[in-house]
Amino acid sequence: MSRPIKVWSLLYYLAEVEGLTWRGVDYTTNKMIKAMKGKPIKGYLNLKVGGQNKTFNQQNVTELVAVMRQEVARKLKSSVADKFCIVPIPNSSAVSSSDDEFRTYADAKAIAAGLGESACAVSSLRWKTALKPAHEGGSRDPSFLFDNLVVMEKPKGPVVLYDDVQTTGSHMVACYRKLEEIGFPPILGIVVGRAIKEQRDPAIGWHDEDVETEEVAFDWDAFFKTEI
Repeated sequence: MSRPIKVWSLLYYLAEVEGLTWRGVDYTTNKMIKAMKGKPIKGYLNLKVGGQNKTFNQQNVTELVAVMRQEVARKLKSSVADKFCIVPIPNSSAVSSSDDEFRTYADAKAIAAGLGESACAVSSLRWKTALKPAHEGGSRDPSFLFDNLVVMEKPKGPVVLYDDVQTTGSHMVACYRKLEEIGFPPILGIVVGRAIKEQRDPAIGWHDEDVETEEVAFDWDAFFKTEI
């Protein structure tokens, strides 16, 4: 029987802006997510790293990505006691007919490298056919996504699911179910950014939530009508 999976997120970032006045931290987290996704960050942002103020822009954006990967590694080191495998949720274009490295797999390998022998990265899952991005009308139905997943390689131990961002959680749920089907239900999920429709504090700092993995489509709009 499927159970909820605890998912840790490092950042809250705004997915919708209607009726909201952006704060400085909202611009900062938005740029951090763009950096993780390989998109231009446009301008600069300031972060305190290792006790020192650091300015990041497009010229040193790879350093910013490394900082976020290192923070994910630190969180996993403090959260998982045993050896484990990081399985990346495949990007929309990561299909089973291609062996090209996809972005979240590159993240997973870098994160695992920062953990030494305690972790490995395994590209266990890919899509049968490329996904249409959700913001262009692509499906957020976990069952649809589950049917489109292919197991490429079995993990080598307990699984932590990794993604750069989470919106409704449908991709996390679909990947959880597919790995559970082959006997490797993930013990944890971790993402860099959690998309939200309202401002929450702290915007930068680890948060966790339990994501249901049962066979029910996540209703994004209904979720945000509830009081938090």
